[in-house]
Order: sequence, then C-alpha cells, then structure tokens
Amino acid sequence: MPDSKSPASGALSRRVVIGVASASPLTLSQERLVSSNQTEKLCRAWLANEEEARRLVGLWGNLETYLATHHNWYELSEEEQRILPEAAEMHAIDARLDVIQNERETFLSRLPAMPAEDRPTLMLKFRTVQTLLLPEEHPEARASFDSALRDLVLLWR
Repeated sequence: MPDSKSPASGALSRRVVIGVASASPLTLSQERLVSSNQTEKLCRAWLANEEEARRLVGLWGNLETYLATHHNWYELSEEEQRILPEAAEMHAIDARLDVIQNERETFLSRLPAMPAEDRPTLMLKFRTVQTLLLPEEHPEARASFDSALRDLVLLWR
C-alpha cells in the first residue's frame, strides 16, 4: 500500500489550545483531566483502528484466496485485477487500510507528548504501545514489555 501523508484530522494546534486556555482558565486538576481525556480518546481510537485493521487484513486474505482459486488472481495483470468485479471489496479494503495507516501516523506522532494523568489512561497508553511491538519482529522486547506490564498491574492491585 502506498505510504501517503495526510494532515492531522481533529488535532488542536498549540495556538488554539493557548487561546482557549487564556479565554477560560482551568485549574490544574481540570487541565490534567482535559489532557488525560484527550490521551484516552487517542488511545481508544488507536486500539479501535488496530482491531479494524486486523479484521480487514484477515478479510482481505480470504478474498485474495477466493480470487486466486476462482479467477487465477496471480496470473491477471494489475489492470485486470483492478476491473474484476469480485475484487471491488479488496480495493475498498485497501483504501480503508490506507486511511487507517494515515491515522496511525498522526496518532503516533502525537502520543509521546500526551500525558496519562491516571492509571486507566496510563494502561491504555501502554496497550497502545504494546501493539507496536510485534512479537514476530521483536520477540524478546515484546515478551519483556508484556512481563513489565503484568508486573505493573500486580503492583497496582
């Protein structure tokens, strides 16, 4: 899939945040709540995108298998693949996966600067980072991260 860049949708600029803060001052605890809520929303959106992408990749694979079996998919030219009516769903999946990838890039660039001000939000942030450590690419790092996360959950009980 092509790796295209898109502007951050829904992202607040620093200028907007400063303008809102000066127009309506928040107490420190309210400010943390706003930050944490934004972090929670971003992490939940990331995890939802991750789940959707996994589902779509599985569906795409099933469609590819069907097309290979019934339409000699791998023998077709790119043009023939593109116009094959049964492949329309695969093309739609590709387009949606491109959108998800663009959103992931935006989320990932914003996440390091976003605070987690409470335990549930911190755990969501950890779950988000956990999805980036693919066990097949980084088995030791993923195992260590999973172990540390389990330890943290036990310590917080």
